[in-house]
Amino acid sequence: MITSSSPAVVRYYLALRLTQLRTDCGLTKQQAAQKIGRTGQTVANLEKGFNAPTQSDLEKLLEVYGAAEQFPELRELLPVARKRVPKRSAPIPEDYDLRLNLEVDMARLDILGASLIPGLLQTPDYAAAVFRANPNCSDEEIQQLVDARMERKSIYTRAERPVELHVVLDESVLYRSRGGDEVMRGQLDSLLAVARTPSVDLQVLPLDAGSYLGEGSSWTIMTFPEPLRGHPGLVHLDLLGEARYVDDREMVELYRRAWRHVLGAAASPERSLQRIREARSKYGDQG
Repeated sequence: MITSSSPAVVRYYLALRLTQLRTDCGLTKQQAAQKIGRTGQTVANLEKGFNAPTQSDLEKLLEVYGAAEQFPELRELLPVARKRVPKRSAPIPEDYDLRLNLEVDMARLDILGASLIPGLLQTPDYAAAVFRANPNCSDEEIQQLVDARMERKSIYTRAERPVELHVVLDESVLYRSRGGDEVMRGQLDSLLAVARTPSVDLQVLPLDAGSYLGEGSSWTIMTFPEPLRGHPGLVHLDLLGEARYVDDREMVELYRRAWRHVLGAAASPERSLQRIREARSKYGDQG
């Protein structure tokens, strides 16, 4: 049984178990929902970890799945899963909120940035330039998203149990301008400063490194804290219009193999900083 005190981590664990039980029974989300008098969207939200089930819904689902006596730990975990998470300063999409709630309690995040500086390392101006690429975002929504992104940085700077970050940037990201020269100068200066953070390892995958496994895609491998170390972890994928989590054991291991391949091709930390400085010179001097 897991013993995590994080509502988000426990909710996601419940989501994984309920999804597996439903698929083992050969039921669709809609069919399961009908059997407990709920909507398909309710079951979908439970299986995404957006919400925790009520005690009544959990009992009904376990009964439908023929597992009423098999998983007593799910009942014991429910009070933790249903704890209220502090509200954020600004409203953000549910899938993004789930990501923030999960990553805050992870032991480690291994991040490949193939097309953008990853959100956890972005400056406010760079983040705003990225969000402005979406024509459907208003100025107010952009500011809310930027604020939420900046709040995330505390996970690796906090004094107690900082999350370990290992970030590899495709070198092309350093030369793909977002927001103009001034924004890029600030962003690359910030990378050089962040690289001195004890909990952060930062490397660059050189342009001349050739092809690598997983080329062209960005991902984050999320390693759970000690109570869930038996779980293979999650892979978070940023896709157009949605976020996706990969939790299949074989697929997670595939991404871990790809990550090891990327690390083998990346420049050393010292040489990586030099490459960032070289890219920084492209954007001129401030003023």
